[in-house]
Amino acid sequence: MSNGPETVTGLNAKRPAFAVVVLTAIVVSLCALGFTRDGGVSRFAVQLEALEVSLIAGTVDTIISEHSDSATVCLEIMADSNGIRPAVAPVLRRLRSRRDVTTSEGCPRTYASMIQLVDSLGQPIPDQRPEGYVDPYRLRVGRPQFEHPDVAWLYVRQFHGMSGRAFVCVAREEDGRPRASCRVVDRWVS
Repeated sequence: MSNGPETVTGLNAKRPAFAVVVLTAIVVSLCALGFTRDGGVSRFAVQLEALEVSLIAGTVDTIISEHSDSATVCLEIMADSNGIRPAVAPVLRRLRSRRDVTTSEGCPRTYASMIQLVDSLGQPIPDQRPEGYVDPYRLRVGRPQFEHPDVAWLYVRQFHGMSGRAFVCVAREEDGRPRASCRVVDRWVS
C-alpha cells in the first residue's frame, strides 16, 4: 500500500526541525559579525581581533606623527576578498594621536573636489587654494599579516591632495603598547 500524500514519513517529519536549526545557526552567525554603515548601504562588518586593532592603531599613530600640518586624517581599513570592510571605530578608540581622525565616510572633501573655477569661455582656471586650507590625509590600511604570533606586516597607502605614498610597516606589541616602524616603498603625484 502506498502512503497517501497526507502521510508524513519519519524523514520528512525531521526536515522542518532541521531547517529551523540551520536558520537559527545562520541568524546567530550573522549577528555575531555586527553591522556597519558604509556609504549609506548596510552591510556586514568583519570584527578585528584585539591584537589587530592594537597593531593598526600603532601603525596609524606612527604614520600620522610625521605630519607637520593640522589636516584631518581619514581612516579606512581595506576589505577582505569578499569586499567586506572591518569596522574602524575600535581602531579610532585606540589611537593615541591628538589629531582629528575620522572614518572615510566622515572625511572632509578635498579642495579640488569642492570648486571648479572657469573663465568666461567655460575653460578651467587653475585653482588657488584659500590661505591655510589643507586637504585631509586619507589612509587605507591593510589588515596585519602575521609573520610570527607577535610580529605583523601592514601595508598602508596615504593620499594627500594630488600625491600619495605607500608604506610597509612592521608592528608588534611591547609591554602592552603597539610599536610600528614604517618605510616608504612608493611615492606618486597625479
